[in-house]
Amino acid sequence: MNEALSEEQKRLLLELFELESKRVHTVGLRITRNPDLAAEAFQETFLRLARWIKRLNGSLPPADSLHGLVQVMTERAATDALRRHIRTAQRVTQSEKPIPSEVPDFTGVIELERLLRHLTNTERSLVELAYQYGYSSEETGRKMGMSAAAIRVMKHRILKKLRQVLENAKGGPQGVNRVEEKHDKM
Repeated sequence: MNEALSEEQKRLLLELFELESKRVHTVGLRITRNPDLAAEAFQETFLRLARWIKRLNGSLPPADSLHGLVQVMTERAATDALRRHIRTAQRVTQSEKPIPSEVPDFTGVIELERLLRHLTNTERSLVELAYQYGYSSEETGRKMGMSAAAIRVMKHRILKKLRQVLENAKGGPQGVNRVEEKHDKM
């Protein structure tokens, strides 16, 4: 912000801070599940609010009427903080990988992508959470808004569906390895 806020704008921002700070922190913590990221989202939310108030340049609404705006700004700030954190973690992980001495073989990846095309978006999301990121059925269920039992049933059906696709592609059951479900009997 190049110019300072007017006294009236400062008053509105301070009033918003007093009314909403606890909820902003709580929402940030609920979304990020990380106190540092929640603090980052908290700070970003109030910076965005200050910029928004600065752009108003005239009649300022009462602070208690901005509850919905603060909620949306907080959710977006928390989501942005989480995305930045994930991108940074991915960059660090990728930079730590050794450079392969030979060209990698991507045929397995291509075959996996073809298999995943047979799944719905919900099924692909479940596969990503459970097998790529290693979430338990309980964690996956919380993220997808389903029960752990429903996730286990859905995983079983997805694996059965993928086995069937593989069998059909290879002309029968020969050579098809069963994918073992190694988690979730907890």
